[in-house]
Amino acid sequence: QVGFGLYFQTILIQIKELYHYSSLYLGLFNGFMGLSFALGTLFFIPLALKRWKVAPIAIISLILTGIFQLWGGANPNETLAWILAFPISLFDISAYAMLMTIFSNAGTKEEQGWVMGIFGATVAISFALVGLSTNLLDLLGTKLLIMGGGMLLILSGLILVWYQGAKPTQSQA
Repeated sequence: QVGFGLYFQTILIQIKELYHYSSLYLGLFNGFMGLSFALGTLFFIPLALKRWKVAPIAIISLILTGIFQLWGGANPNETLAWILAFPISLFDISAYAMLMTIFSNAGTKEEQGWVMGIFGATVAISFALVGLSTNLLDLLGTKLLIMGGGMLLILSGLILVWYQGAKPTQSQA
């Protein structure tokens, strides 16, 4: 979530600087990302789960979010910023849901509360770390922070590929 958090918390700064958006347009952009989250949750995730297992969806979603986020960070075009926000948000919500499922499946029924508590705490720490990254804006700028988040997402997907290959059985994922 650090990778996506760098996009989510920084893209509004970037589009305000590049396109001089008012608060209204920043809110509309944020709402557009929310619409993508909703459509991803309502349509993409159920359709993907009918075809693939959880782990491959997580891997593909992490890597695609990262690729689109790299493009989004480097992009100077206003229309493309809006277009890219859609797959970035859609694939991120998919990755998030699949990772939550992987965590949930890691424990027994009796351990579910504990496991999900650890997952929630990890996500909270991720966003706290991202909040600290705003101190790097003057040094790195929005472009590099967003692109760095994209690289973290791709790295996360590759680590999950390795982890899935290292497991003795993949039947639960």
